[in-house]
Amino acid sequence: MFGKKDFLGMIGLQLAIGFKKKNGNYLRSLCAEKMAGATKEDDFEYNSDKQILFKVGKVIGKRWQIDKKLDEGGFGQVYQVIDLQNRSRPAALKVESVMMEGGSAIKLEINVLEQCNKRKQLTHLPILFSAKKHEKYVYMVMELLGKNLRDFKTAYTKDLLPEKDWSRIGLQILHAVKSMHDRGFVHRDLKPANIVFGHQSNMAKFRTIHVLDFGLARGYAFYKKGHWTARKARLRIDFRGTFRYASPNMHRDEDLGRRDDIYSIMYILLEFNVSLPWQFEKDKDKVQNLKWFYEDNPKKLSTMLPAELGEVLPHLRQLTFYSRPNYSILYDGLLAVMKRHRVTLNDRYVHEPEDLYKEWVKAGSKRCQCEDMSAFMKADPIRINGPPTSSTTTIQDPGPTKEDPMLEGKSVNTNPSGRTKSQFDRGSSVSTHTSGMANSKGTQKK
Repeated sequence: MFGKKDFLGMIGLQLAIGFKKKNGNYLRSLCAEKMAGATKEDDFEYNSDKQILFKVGKVIGKRWQIDKKLDEGGFGQVYQVIDLQNRSRPAALKVESVMMEGGSAIKLEINVLEQCNKRKQLTHLPILFSAKKHEKYVYMVMELLGKNLRDFKTAYTKDLLPEKDWSRIGLQILHAVKSMHDRGFVHRDLKPANIVFGHQSNMAKFRTIHVLDFGLARGYAFYKKGHWTARKARLRIDFRGTFRYASPNMHRDEDLGRRDDIYSIMYILLEFNVSLPWQFEKDKDKVQNLKWFYEDNPKKLSTMLPAELGEVLPHLRQLTFYSRPNYSILYDGLLAVMKRHRVTLNDRYVHEPEDLYKEWVKAGSKRCQCEDMSAFMKADPIRINGPPTSSTTTIQDPGPTKEDPMLEGKSVNTNPSGRTKSQFDRGSSVSTHTSGMANSKGTQKK
């Protein structure tokens, strides 16, 4: 069916064809373009939430062909795409309409990934292939990743993971988060749905843990004119993150720093081990009161974890927004749990599909080096451990940490502030993995 736009284009084309002046060819070309433009929107549509919906087969950026829809959330859609320049490499495309309110989460994610991977591609962060802005949408294309930890846990277990599994997973999460911190960013929304394995199409990274979904990430330090400068803590902020895993400091409306990401890691590990004391609590006041109680009594919560991790929560209790966490305390504890169970990162997880594990072994994939990172955990390239002062916050950037054995690729920019999610752990943020998006409701305003 022709619409008004098509009809006017046809009339214009007829006029141009009959126009015998010098600029007749230009007018003919212009009207033909108008007619072509009239059907450009036919291969996508908007849903009731003003989100962009692509049709299978559509090619984005002359390279990325929509193969199938993977998932959707409050901010956009995720599709598996075919790379027309490299068909053997599956990818994931996340798209966000420019009509979405609250600013662009995708633009923020792009900035964070480019900054973190500016000198070298970090092993535990996804590879960003492409990112562009269209007249009606913004999109980013990343490597296709696999199952997230939430789905991994529920698919292969009833609720919990054995110590020898979650300790190895925790070691990789810690490496990923410390790598982000060393580039000046805090994640602020760590949770099982935002932590994923690699995709089985790439056996080299199939068992590698990746942290993603940086829509709430924020810089706690800036690198400018050759120096790192601390960002001043705000007196109060609105809720950011996911209620179940948010730091106790978030419930006091405090600004979030590196310590708060470590709190979230501890809550994830605790959930895997015995479940959280507030696991099934839906009343936000009760959740925050429980967190504050255990914050004041960290050893009570520590008893729900292996003894090797008993010093982590008391340590976090002593930190401020500006403090650099002692990453080695958690690293050494996780390593000790692994040694007690006589496992390495190269051993099969209890609930890992045996056929895929054998395929990974047969492929001779590069082994993870997270068990030999003592120097990396001690390294402090930013050297910020207090509030902004002229003597403590302008530090020459030493570049990538030489002690990190996990550096790998290439990429640019800084980070704006975050954006809104709702409060409970079901339904909202978008992630580029096959098992679906981070369906969690966390609230963020500005």
